[in-house]
Amino acid sequence: IGSARSTDLATLREGLARFRDAGGGRAVAANLAANRADAADVLHELGDAGFDDAVVIVERHDDDELARVRALVAP
Repeated sequence: IGSARSTDLATLREGLARFRDAGGGRAVAANLAANRADAADVLHELGDAGFDDAVVIVERHDDDELARVRALVAP
């Protein structure tokens, strides 16, 4: 698990490479704030880097906000 809140994408990529080299399985990027202006870009970059999952922090759980967050990963 790499923290998308406390590190940058380059560091996450380096950690992921070490994790995979050590035989690591599923890779998770955690703590990405959904209200970041670049959240959609970061999610796509994490996927391109090879992360299998991402844990996104959602501040509100109303229907409109959840729809907005789901749209961050729309193709």
